[in-house]
Amino acid sequence: MRAYDAVLAWASIETIHALRIEGKRLRYLLEFFSEVLECGVAEAIDAMVALQDHAGELHDVDATIGLLRHFLMHSAHASAEPAVAASVTGYLKLQQARLRTLQRTLKRPWRRVTSRRVRSVLARAVATL
Repeated sequence: MRAYDAVLAWASIETIHALRIEGKRLRYLLEFFSEVLECGVAEAIDAMVALQDHAGELHDVDATIGLLRHFLMHSAHASAEPAVAASVTGYLKLQQARLRTLQRTLKRPWRRVTSRRVRSVLARAVATL
């Protein structure tokens, strides 16, 4: 996961989604072994969950934007009803703003995952196993 540190500032949605999947794998591994690992592993799991939630919402918003664009471009209902098109366009703008916010704030949960404390917990967990 630490390899993503070098590209996260300009990462594509697909790259962030791949990071989310890697985080999920690490989280499940930590949860599976949590009974034999020290109690500090819960902090690492919480950090992973926060990153997964953030990246997951980012992915969902990106998918929503794609669906809204497709609707506006290909729906007879949108072209025949100006009020529908206006409403969908307004919602699209909100989603685009949300996407930019999520991209800008991804570094918050990432900093938790890559913090010295979590890295230390993970190092001790690996040494225990």
